[in-house]
Amino acid sequence: MGTTGAQSAAAISLTGTAVTAYSQYQAGRTNDIFATTNAAGADYQAKDALSRGKTAVARHRERVSQLLASQRVGYAAQGIRIDDGSALEVQQDTAQQAELDVLTIKNNAAMEAFGYRAQARDYRVQGKLGKIAARGEATNTLLTGVAKANAQYSADTKE
Repeated sequence: MGTTGAQSAAAISLTGTAVTAYSQYQAGRTNDIFATTNAAGADYQAKDALSRGKTAVARHRERVSQLLASQRVGYAAQGIRIDDGSALEVQQDTAQQAELDVLTIKNNAAMEAFGYRAQARDYRVQGKLGKIAARGEATNTLLTGVAKANAQYSADTKE
């Protein structure tokens, strides 16, 4: 093959190599963007879990407050002193159990949020690693493509 033909073949080969490398690089960037978007969604879910936990605590405390009021009214209607003896003990037990329930609700919300935050972190890491891997693949494609084009050009010009 003549020099012009060898140059044309090398140019076509290098163009294909460049397009492939650019596509690999862009795929890595796109994956990073998707991972970042997924991470933002997981961050939102973490905040939502904590918000729902606060709402659940408020609702639970309201129900317990109503229960305690109902207990007091019931005891008072029966002529039982509400600030002494077993009536007081029942109210204290109710309040203690309610606080344990509140701690459970808060803990569950915190654990759910922790899971979402961990997921967000994983998404971010996957995106960054994918981007790095894509750069490596693109670099490898470029180096291999240039070496192959050079070898082919050398072989074609020797003929």
